[in-house]
Amino acid sequence: IVVNDCSTDQQSLDLLYTYQKKQNNLQILKTEHNVRVGGARNHGIRNAKGKYIWFVDQDDKIETNCLTELLKCVEENNLDYLAFDFLDFDDNGNSKPNRLVTNDTDVMTGLEYAYNICDKKIWNNQWDTNVWHQIYKREFLLKHNIFFTEISYFDDMIVNLKSLIYAKRMQTLHTAYYHYRYNEQSVLHTEVGYSGRTVFDASISASVVLLNFSHEIKEIDTYFSNHFLDAVSHRSNSFTK
Repeated sequence: IVVNDCSTDQQSLDLLYTYQKKQNNLQILKTEHNVRVGGARNHGIRNAKGKYIWFVDQDDKIETNCLTELLKCVEENNLDYLAFDFLDFDDNGNSKPNRLVTNDTDVMTGLEYAYNICDKKIWNNQWDTNVWHQIYKREFLLKHNIFFTEISYFDDMIVNLKSLIYAKRMQTLHTAYYHYRYNEQSVLHTEVGYSGRTVFDASISASVVLLNFSHEIKEIDTYFSNHFLDAVSHRSNSFTK
């Protein structure tokens, strides 16, 4: 599935339709108005017919011939989701050091992973909240109403956090199947950046989502319910000079 979020890049669209003539399983979807990254991914989830979903950004790459190996792992272990390592690369094709997610783990619940592997530390380097280095069972996402927020920043945070809390069977692999392009012209580095009104508004919106999630899991796990409540205060104040 390729989601066209009101793109004006006709050359890329023409290329996609050329691919579609050769690949009859390629779906090209179009949003009615610009819904940003999170909204485009939601559109893909709702229209997908496959058993599993892997979110791949348009300027990144995946390891050659990796799908057979990944599919075997999620199928044999009946996983809600599978996480794996990734490499960064720049516009010159230079790879950066491996971005460690974790070592290989056995199958466990998401809460067991959060407590035992991450030692309750699921922010920043302890648990990367990007969604493109994970494969999700679509049924799992729908069952727990796991969708993206339609804001430019923090849009995938809630998807990863909800998946971690609700997963009954998850696993991680210390193999870099995903290659993330560091793009200085991306929304993250241009429109959003790391300061200013745009990112402040996005942080407030993310805080509201976290607050609701904190209440949602109160009866499931008290520690992380309070943990996310604390994070609301942190994110609401993190851009105050």
